[in-house]
Amino acid sequence: MVTTLLGNPPDMDALPRSTNEVGIIALQGAYDIARRVGLLTELHAIPTCDIAIIDMREVTRLDATALTCFMQLRKRLRLSGPGIVRIVGLRPSLYRLFEMANLRRNFEVFETISDAMGEYGYTVNEQQVNRCTS
Repeated sequence: MVTTLLGNPPDMDALPRSTNEVGIIALQGAYDIARRVGLLTELHAIPTCDIAIIDMREVTRLDATALTCFMQLRKRLRLSGPGIVRIVGLRPSLYRLFEMANLRRNFEVFETISDAMGEYGYTVNEQQVNRCTS
């Protein structure tokens, strides 16, 4: 599920498009070609925004299909803004997959949602982030 959990938005000077929402999605489990349609549906639910955060702390496995879905999200968001997609909580094996696919430069990686939001002055109650399950 997609949630927007914002508190204390930054000053207007801090981020030129700061009035747009930040989309946060939390994924869980393994993502491969069998879950492609579900993943695309979840990612499509992220509103047009400046920053999309994908919480992957509970993701156990990915394949190239999921990476393609993430790139499609980034492309969609870039049509209307900066298209920043931040990944939170990548396990080392998943991080290596991003590196092998040469995608590390396309996505910013953070330990926590708070870290991903911190530089923009937002605070996030990470306990309220809904988990996506299938």
